Amino acid sequence: MPPLGVPVEQLRPDPAYVQLILGAVYDIRICSKIFDGWATQLDKVPSSSKHKPEERELALRHHLDLLKEDVSWCSRATDEILLCHAQFAYVTAQRIDNASKSWLKGLKYGTDTTRLANDISQASRSLSKHVTQMQGNLRSFVSALEKMEVGKKTSTARRILGWLKYLFNALASIFALGSIVSPFLHSVGPGASTIACAASALWKAAAAFCADASEVNEGKEAESIDSVLIFLKATVPKEAQRAQKSLARFDEALFVLGIEARMKTGRRVVLRGPDLAAVVQEWREVAQQYQSVLPDDEDPDN
Repeated sequence: MPPLGVPVEQLRPDPAYVQLILGAVYDIRICSKIFDGWATQLDKVPSSSKHKPEERELALRHHLDLLKEDVSWCSRATDEILLCHAQFAYVTAQRIDNASKSWLKGLKYGTDTTRLANDISQASRSLSKHVTQMQGNLRSFVSALEKMEVGKKTSTARRILGWLKYLFNALASIFALGSIVSPFLHSVGPGASTIACAASALWKAAAAFCADASEVNEGKEAESIDSVLIFLKATVPKEAQRAQKSLARFDEALFVLGIEARMKTGRRVVLRGPDLAAVVQEWREVAQQYQSVLPDDEDPDN
């Protein structure tokens, strides 16, 4: 049986898909940044009693602690998924490079793509579970805030209002329009922070929210607090779920998995086209973009 000729054009990475993955990762990181930062701010708010906080404040702190735990697990699963994407990019670049140097430009059979697809599937299930938990705990958190009637002039309400001012101003500083400087990305991939922000649905929604809303000033408390609560109730859970669904995809591997299925039966596959070296370089650049978002202790080249 003659070898199966595969145009190398069909193996090119898709820049739109790369942006989708980076944007989804960024959304999960933003959730983590929000809840970690807000927990720190809540600790600065004096309790209603010199001896111990009242029950409603304890409930608020409890729900926020649960949210911090949720986003921590979400971040771990996201890092696992991103590591798989980075490894796939490195492996694909190496396989095409090896094929370009062989006599017939033959692609060698391997099982890395199947393994990475399985790893992504497992991490995606974990991410889905913890995003669902985060949504539930976020509903409880917002409900606890609403029960404290922060728009009324009670002593507890004034304390929580002071905390909400911190929350709103923190959002405004993180998501200020035109601010693309990211504390989540390294400098390995030039332009990676710009790509991630441009693709991040939560970043866009938060930036628009902060541009439209004013600071929590005297006389405008109810309006501004409502905008914060709506952002928490509607925007954050919706975009977190959207990010989770995006990260569950492994579209860039579908074509390779089809090729490997044929190679597993003994069919030889050869690459066609003059620009194999260019495609290799594109995959290496994609790998660097993914790597730039990975924690320092993760090495996708292993």
